[in-house]
Amino acid sequence: MFVPVLVLAFIIILGLLGVALHKMNIDAVYKKVEDLSAAMHSETEQKGKVEEKKMSEEEKMKNFLMFLYNQQGSTFNALALSAWLLLIVGIFFTFLLTPQISEDLTFLKATYLVSSYLGFFFFGMLAMIFGLIIVIVFRPPDVYSLYIIPKGLKRAIMASWLLLLVPIAIPTYLAVLYPYAGGISDWIDIVFVCLVASQILLLSPIFIKALGVKT
Repeated sequence: MFVPVLVLAFIIILGLLGVALHKMNIDAVYKKVEDLSAAMHSETEQKGKVEEKKMSEEEKMKNFLMFLYNQQGSTFNALALSAWLLLIVGIFFTFLLTPQISEDLTFLKATYLVSSYLGFFFFGMLAMIFGLIIVIVFRPPDVYSLYIIPKGLKRAIMASWLLLLVPIAIPTYLAVLYPYAGGISDWIDIVFVCLVASQILLLSPIFIKALGVKT
């Protein structure tokens, strides 16, 4: 049980780190633009300075984000969005469906739902709804629009949803076979690797910018 808890903690920390670094990236660029703008204003442009001071910080930031906006393309946005949704669903399936990981909290303990023909359907819908809420709150396409993402990285992010099918397929298979599935430790390790690798890949534009890596 120690390894699953460690992996879940790492996934949560990685997500929080992504949020913090994204804010740091935006604030850093905003400060550079503000400093550059102040340096370019001459003393004779007093009228322009007064008008700029009347704008609130919220309005300035909104205009700044509009200036940074970089359309990534509808195909990329759709596949990246589906990858984020599958990541949340994959985490849900891995930690709440796999009986070998969370035997006390597993969905299989809900006898009424498990015995129902639509039991797995209801579980899948619950995972999808939870994933949609997370995606709507954090709006990944809007985040990606603030970064310059090279084509190679775009392809990798778009393809990550294929990798995320593993954390859905394997827990489902193990749940169907339960309690007869044996020797599955390697399978669970594969699920953990796919989850963490996919999350790192989806957050990579933020990490690359924060680390100052040139692409």
